[in-house]
Amino acid sequence: MDVPFGDSFVSRSKWVLRPASPEPDEGRSPGSPTKDGPCQLVVSYEVVFTKPVLLAPVIESANLREAHKSFTALVPLIKETAAQTGSWRNSSPF
Repeated sequence: MDVPFGDSFVSRSKWVLRPASPEPDEGRSPGSPTKDGPCQLVVSYEVVFTKPVLLAPVIESANLREAHKSFTALVPLIKETAAQTGSWRNSSPF
């Protein structure tokens, strides 16, 4: 699918799943995952322009809007998968 001005920008997302509590348990260092503890998903997203484009603000706004829709739809699926597997550490999508 061709995207207007698609050769002028890239979209980048970063998903980080980390323990919700940075407090160490006995025998566990701060920030390391717990077996069945709560976790926090942090998603960042950016649109980076590789060429000057007059419509950059419009492209960025539309891109962010669509990414937000996609990410919002994915979060329930991630929660469901985490609940089914019981542990992210022992599951593999491959």
